Amino acid sequence: MLLDRDGIVRPVPLDRARHLARMRARFPVLRQRFALFQNLVTKAAARGARAEAVWTYFRVTLEPLVELLRMRHCPERFDYGLRYLDRDLPPEVRAEAEALAFPPSIDRIEASRARAAELFAETVRAWEAGEWGADLAPPPE
Repeated sequence: MLLDRDGIVRPVPLDRARHLARMRARFPVLRQRFALFQNLVTKAAARGARAEAVWTYFRVTLEPLVELLRMRHCPERFDYGLRYLDRDLPPEVRAEAEALAFPPSIDRIEASRARAAELFAETVRAWEAGEWGADLAPPPE
């Protein structure tokens, strides 16, 4: 257990305005890059480049999807990656994200990528429909 008897460590409160500004700046980047790079996963899997396909799938499909899901369900930790999914996502969303993290084989990576792309699009549509709540107003475009 870590003790701070001298009071050296002081928690810094979350600057919500700055944090929201970071999310607003990141959202359009996620949308653009996600759509732009999905073909890299498909091509690597089709070539049988297993390591490249898995790495690319994680980098350009799974990680941006989880970041977007966190923006919706746990905006305070939108940039935490795959950590704490059990605490930050609703159980059904977490279960699907975790299932997508483990494509059963290289032959199924395209199906996992396609489902992740559907979930990404569904989440963006929910944002466009105003279903994310008042804290996440549309980012300036």
